[in-house]
Amino acid sequence: MTIEKLTTSIESANARRYSEIAHRYAADWRGKVDQEQQQVLDKFLSLLGKGKKMILDAGCGTGKASVYFAQKGHRVVSLDLAEGMLKQTMKSSDEQGIVVEPIRGNMRSISLADSSLDGIWNVASLVHIPKEMRVEVVSEFHRVLRPEGILHIGVQNFLNSKHIKRVLQSYLWFLGYDSAGQFYTKPKSFKEIFEGRPILERIREGYAYLDDRHWFYPTKQELVALLREHDFRILDANGIFERRISLFAIKQSYETME
Repeated sequence: MTIEKLTTSIESANARRYSEIAHRYAADWRGKVDQEQQQVLDKFLSLLGKGKKMILDAGCGTGKASVYFAQKGHRVVSLDLAEGMLKQTMKSSDEQGIVVEPIRGNMRSISLADSSLDGIWNVASLVHIPKEMRVEVVSEFHRVLRPEGILHIGVQNFLNSKHIKRVLQSYLWFLGYDSAGQFYTKPKSFKEIFEGRPILERIREGYAYLDDRHWFYPTKQELVALLREHDFRILDANGIFERRISLFAIKQSYETME
């Protein structure tokens, strides 16, 4: 199987599972903006500057960021591959009496015009793209952002002990959540272990399989290098061992690159 076909298969599996559990995400803490998240959201908006902006919430999930940006008066496009998540986004926006523009689609092929966006907000979705294919996503982000547009990427960090543990756990156990939402581990047989991805490959990719979803934890170093290769300048970043990587970057114009 080619990496393209494998990625498409993985994306379909993730979208299916996220659609199934979208109502859980909307109902618990994951569907709400906490104080720490609000600070990051506000920092993103401050970097965008004054006036009404065109923002893409790429991998919008339940839409909490989309709703927040729309409440601040911005035009928001909410993109997700999971139909169930988009439904939660629309439900939330309707409840708040605001308008967002939903698109069911793929971050590797965004159906927006070149240089049409002032900002892209991307949190907790790039982690589901295989390492080799992340270049396609960042290339699309660069294409649809205007020069000096702002990009924020937030994603789980492989160098954090929790996520290293997840990679090793999912090599030896099946990990998931039961119908009551309780986390469980089920030991694999030796056959199941050795028929799966080799452990060295898992470590290289930061790969974990959890609750019928595929995860590819990156490092801060990997993402910074990828953004710089696509003519983004890093504006701010948190520490290399934080639980989540948080990167703010600007698309460089030809003038700023000279």
